[in-house]
Amino acid sequence: RELRAWAMYDWANSAIFTVIVTAVFPTYFAKVPAAGLAGATGTARYSLATTLALLVAVLVAPVIGAIADVRPVKKRILAGAVLVGAVATALLGVGGRGAWLWALVAFGVVNVAVNAGNVVYD
Repeated sequence: RELRAWAMYDWANSAIFTVIVTAVFPTYFAKVPAAGLAGATGTARYSLATTLALLVAVLVAPVIGAIADVRPVKKRILAGAVLVGAVATALLGVGGRGAWLWALVAFGVVNVAVNAGNVVYD
């Protein structure tokens, strides 16, 4: 049962990076939430949101790692990251046309959550 759970996490984790971060969300963001933005503004905002999310993940990762090393809470941290990431992923498409800020906040939360989960997963 535990091995199956780890395999499912690994599958979902790969899907997040492949589908959300790399392939589908950038195109969706440009065509729907950022559709009303002029020129390369949408791309610039997407890049900034990605950078900020990864910066937060880099700052939070050592803290999560230290806590996980000292206390027996790895599975709880992973479960929390999965829950937050799943909810944020579900919220990516809620805003609709012109809701670029909503989409970028949700995307940032997805990025932070998946990277936080990977700290204890790896």
